Amino acid sequence: MTQTGARLRQLGLAHTRARISAFVLAAAGLALAIAALGLWLAPRPLAVVAAWLAIALVAGLAAWGARRAPRGADPHTLGRLVEGAAGARDGSVVGALAAVDVGLGGTSAELASFADARAARVVAAVASRVDRSLARETRRRVAAGVIAAAAGAALFVVASPARGRAAFWHPLRTLADARATVLLAVDRDTVRRGEGVTVTIAVPAATRATLWTRAPGEPWRPLPVPLDTSGRGMRRLGPLETDLYVRA
Repeated sequence: MTQTGARLRQLGLAHTRARISAFVLAAAGLALAIAALGLWLAPRPLAVVAAWLAIALVAGLAAWGARRAPRGADPHTLGRLVEGAAGARDGSVVGALAAVDVGLGGTSAELASFADARAARVVAAVASRVDRSLARETRRRVAAGVIAAAAGAALFVVASPARGRAAFWHPLRTLADARATVLLAVDRDTVRRGEGVTVTIAVPAATRATLWTRAPGEPWRPLPVPLDTSGRGMRRLGPLETDLYVRA
């Protein structure tokens, strides 16, 4: 590596690291926001699967973006910024990035080394100005990344991950539960007139169910039954004055 290349890399190193970190923070914030949405919508199977696919996509974009984030602080870009800040001839700094071929020998190698040393001095002379110019964009990106990460974390906390929804954290099981049989049970098959029964409904990967009831000679009547995070819910029926048929 030439002296010029080494100085330019050193000049852009902190900005490169900061910009990569900013992009990763932004991606993490987006992933947390998607996870929060998935928690809110769980245990709906499509919502859970879509959330995990979106998180995987964000992870892929984060890896891709982390490789592109340093653009603007790479040696070639910095070389052009240095040329502009120093009022130097176009290519006088960027052209010195190429390593000197030791096989050239003689005057050619000496001229290349001289040009490299001169370009390195130009970089050193305007490094502080270029650094300040880069710092504005770097701070903007870092601030945006921190805000995105904080917002995503806040949404994730609001979604109560500690209480959690098992369906979100186990998407494959959620898909299997979506095809499971609806279970309907009563605590007693026979009761005295005026007593009641408790009906239990279990519907994995669901948030609500409808209990249908009817007495002999009457039409079916729907009753909403809210389900807990495990997909279970209960409804008290009664007092009963006649036979009652139930289905869900």
